[in-house]
Order: sequence, then structure tokens, then C-alpha cells
Amino acid sequence: MERKKRERRHDPYYAVHAYQILAGKSNKDCAEYLGISERTYQNKINGYADLTLPEAQKLAAFLGRRKYEDIFLTR
Repeated sequence: MERKKRERRHDPYYAVHAYQILAGKSNKDCAEYLGISERTYQNKINGYADLTLPEAQKLAAFLGRRKYEDIFLTR
């Protein structure tokens, strides 16, 4: 039986990981702050699920950014 490949909803947010490192935060830290599981957080950052606007704003603030647009680069 062949496994079905998951489709991305959007490109991964590459800059988020860099800002996590700069802020000293792990995926687990970010997920807990947003009140979601670590797997759900990874799916959202890697493009398999969508972040809501409130989640994006909250995450940006948690990572020390003023504007959420700064960290949600896809290319």
C-alpha cells in the first residue's frame, strides 16, 4: 500500500526558525505559548496547516518582533 503524500497549503515560513533561535525558543516553547501541540505547531510552520492571524501576531510578539509580517517570509 502506497502512502499518500501530504500537500502543503502554503510554503514553509523559513524565517520563523531563525527568529526562534535568536529568541532562544524551541518549537515546544512556541507551541505551548500558542496553546497548541508541538506537532500542530510544526504543521503550521511547515505549510501543512494554516496559522490564524491572532496566532501569527501572538507568535511574533513571543519571538520579540513588533510586526508579524517580519517573520512570515516564505521565500
